[in-house]
Amino acid sequence: MPFGRRTTCGVALAVVSLLGLSACAGGASGAASQDLAEIQVMMFPGVAYRLPVVIAEQEGYFEDEGVAIKEIPQPNNLPGIQALTSTKSQVGQFSVATVAQAAEAGEKVKMFCGHIGEVQSSVVANIDSDLPNMEEGASWEEVLKALDGKTFGVQVPVGAGFQLITAAAFEEVGVTDVTYVNVGGSNTTTGPALDNGDVEAAIASPPGTQFLTESGNQKVLAYLPDGPAAYRDWYGSGWAAPTAWLEAEPEAAAGFCRAVQRGIDYVQDPANADSVEEALVDDTGLPADIAALIVSSQYEPYSTELPQDVIEVTLKGYAASGVLSGASAVTYESLVDDKTGR
Repeated sequence: MPFGRRTTCGVALAVVSLLGLSACAGGASGAASQDLAEIQVMMFPGVAYRLPVVIAEQEGYFEDEGVAIKEIPQPNNLPGIQALTSTKSQVGQFSVATVAQAAEAGEKVKMFCGHIGEVQSSVVANIDSDLPNMEEGASWEEVLKALDGKTFGVQVPVGAGFQLITAAAFEEVGVTDVTYVNVGGSNTTTGPALDNGDVEAAIASPPGTQFLTESGNQKVLAYLPDGPAAYRDWYGSGWAAPTAWLEAEPEAAAGFCRAVQRGIDYVQDPANADSVEEALVDDTGLPADIAALIVSSQYEPYSTELPQDVIEVTLKGYAASGVLSGASAVTYESLVDDKTGR
């Protein structure tokens, strides 16, 4: 899709209808008749971070902000920025590590909008596993040390930023002998990998964590934001885009970010819990009780802000742990586009 492409109501009824709009015939409102900037957005299916985007579509926030989005699934077998390029998408959801590594390698990409202020990951294992867990009194250090020499499932290719963050967490307690296995970015693949014995433990993130535990087949060993600095102190993930697109379409980028924040605000408002839970069920296929648990517990760290102090701590941690080279020139200023009117 070329940079700067615009869709008018008359030529893109199909796109507009995806946003739940009425037909563009006479009497259309000013919002419906305006030109909309088209943005192709890449996301993993069936994961909790999608919900503010789903709500923003449902409530018409993207259209209000002058954009129309087209969602496509993120491939499981490609590192993040490579997936963004291969799918010809303008926007994707990535960890700071993924974008920082890409920037260090010379990729022209920047974060322009925040999303999750922490990495909401848990270590999970089969229900009959004899590995220690925090619920039964083990410390997070004991949980990670017990995984020395084990096979461990991660949701990205080995060598990608998120896997290296996980390795840094293990290294905090002196564990380096871990065999990492890419079980795929969709949480639906983590359970089978554990059930089949492909891995002995794995990372899970919402809604996968809740789905696995509610199934009765798996249990949580540790919630990592309560443990190692790599998860406790470092920023989670946000929205990134090619710098060429950000330079060509600053208003579209700003509109996207504002719409997502409005979606976050809607999700975080307890008065909207019923409709938010319904949207999560429709988007993920989760049972209603699990959706309710996720909505009530997982969205507090969400915001489109990209706090400079936290991201600078994160980048220093990356350099110290090997996610970035020790001499990395990646800084907040080089990583974050702050011209999008967040």
